[in-house]
Amino acid sequence: MDYDYAYMVSFKAIENTIDRKNPLPRRLKGDKLLMSLALNFGEHCFEEHKDILRKIQNICGDTNFIIRLDGVQFLNQYLLKHRNKLIGNPRLE
Repeated sequence: MDYDYAYMVSFKAIENTIDRKNPLPRRLKGDKLLMSLALNFGEHCFEEHKDILRKIQNICGDTNFIIRLDGVQFLNQYLLKHRNKLIGNPRLE
């Protein structure tokens, strides 16, 4: 899969939907799109595109508890799916 092309096409649209000015249902859809993008890209996503990592961190620190809960569920799924790749990763040491 061409990660850079998928990032280039989808990230700006996702970034506009997760803006805090948007209503909650729209933000939730944008958050789920961003998290599914990051979950499927894996570590390549966070190494090459630091802004995706920043957006995920913003989701985990959001003022709305529903959005924070989605962020925690994403981190749980991500850690379970990519456990073998994360062990010994210098980014996490």
